[in-house]
Amino acid sequence: MSKPEWGWQDHYLEAFLETNPDNLVHRVEAAESAIYLRTKELASSVDTKPEWQAIADAMAGLTILKREIKSQNGNGMSAGRSPRETMDANHLSRATRN
Repeated sequence: MSKPEWGWQDHYLEAFLETNPDNLVHRVEAAESAIYLRTKELASSVDTKPEWQAIADAMAGLTILKREIKSQNGNGMSAGRSPRETMDANHLSRATRN
């Protein structure tokens, strides 16, 4: 996997790769916060289409993680799967590609 192109991607990758359910909520919140701050910066930038697409992909991935967190809070680990195992690997590759 290549090095993230944008700073917010580090937070996204930390959330996506987190295997400890106790840390996952914090990682997702940090990723969402970093993405939100970056979108504020991008509002006044030009030629940012690739990053906007990466943000959309990352937000879709975070939505899946949040759904998994919600299911864990209701009845423990869902079917013995970690959130990372539940995620579609395409979200990670699309959100981090150069």
